[in-house]
Amino acid sequence: MKRRISISFISLLVILSIILSGCANMAQKETSEPRVETAVQEHVDQENVAGTRAQDDFYEYVNGKIIEEKSREQENQGWDHFASLYDRVTDDLNIIAEELKSQADKFDKGSVEKAVADLLQTSLDFEGREKAGLGGLAPYLEAMESAQSVEEYLDVLAMIRKDLGKASLMTLVPSADPKDSSKYALFFDEPNLLMEKEDFDDELAVEDMKVYLASLLEAYGMEKQDAKEWGEKVFDLCKDFADAALSKVERSNVEQTTNYYTDEELQAALTNVDVKKFFASSAQDQYATKVIQDPAMIEKINAYLSGEHLELLKKYSLVSLLHDFAPYLNNEFVQASARFYLMDDEDPDMIAWDSVQSLAEFEIGDMYAKRFFSPEKKVAAEKMAQDILAGYKS
Repeated sequence: MKRRISISFISLLVILSIILSGCANMAQKETSEPRVETAVQEHVDQENVAGTRAQDDFYEYVNGKIIEEKSREQENQGWDHFASLYDRVTDDLNIIAEELKSQADKFDKGSVEKAVADLLQTSLDFEGREKAGLGGLAPYLEAMESAQSVEEYLDVLAMIRKDLGKASLMTLVPSADPKDSSKYALFFDEPNLLMEKEDFDDELAVEDMKVYLASLLEAYGMEKQDAKEWGEKVFDLCKDFADAALSKVERSNVEQTTNYYTDEELQAALTNVDVKKFFASSAQDQYATKVIQDPAMIEKINAYLSGEHLELLKKYSLVSLLHDFAPYLNNEFVQASARFYLMDDEDPDMIAWDSVQSLAEFEIGDMYAKRFFSPEKKVAAEKMAQDILAGYKS
């Protein structure tokens, strides 16, 4: 399912708000008597409005009141407290955005607020973004187009991973070693599919993806017909990878996705790659332990790394890079991304704010917590962090 760029960030704040409310309530129970009368009265009021007892229909009991209220306002049968909280968090974030725009000059130099305000101003400078075009991304795209061999192509992939942290065909992700969480291991993940594996079975999503890929290539400067043809070829490549990719259930199986490889074993699997050189050029050679999440996919990647598929791989990696950066480039790219993520009916300023949220999640999250978390929630957050750390150490 296609999602808005910032939805995961907002969802994280929603979930955190729920968790911390629970933590704060638990802390209150530890320090004071439960407010039984208030809780019971609230439940009685809810039952009277919803007309349902908790033991008969708990969902209706909890959400009945707000569903009834929202149904009077709009035709939305999927409304519940999560949706309400999501809207509240979104409104709160928009308050932060307005303050960042109106008070940009008042923030201290070097502060988080100043950095995010400057980023937002840049994002809202649509004229400046048009003039900048591809900006600092251009040299990487040019290098990709200039690759004359598989070896040169891999060199460009390594450079992009090192400089930009982005991946397409060769996805390297440092993470905690499953056997020893005090150390990092290097995980070799599946290629960038550009959308979820399951979406390749959705006819509408497939058509949207093909249009989107063509739009990216056209925005890049390719002729319309060529963009359409290459877009379909890139889609077919992604579809081939998606067909071979693990399902969500399989990816959740730690035993299936934790396959330790020695450097020699990995080199034997990737005969068309100088593995040691690629890791070094990607600045990922400091990890002694290598974990392959999908050995069968490694074989498929290796099979594609040939002169026969070079042009296709170059276009795929070029499109992957444009896809990753489209929300931050000029208007043609922004609109292509917005249409694909079903955001094209939004105000350009809101789309710009969404892109800032995706770039500065932790910084904006920090600002959100300072502004909207109660003292009790802040204490609960600190306790939760301490409990998590204690759990890792035990």
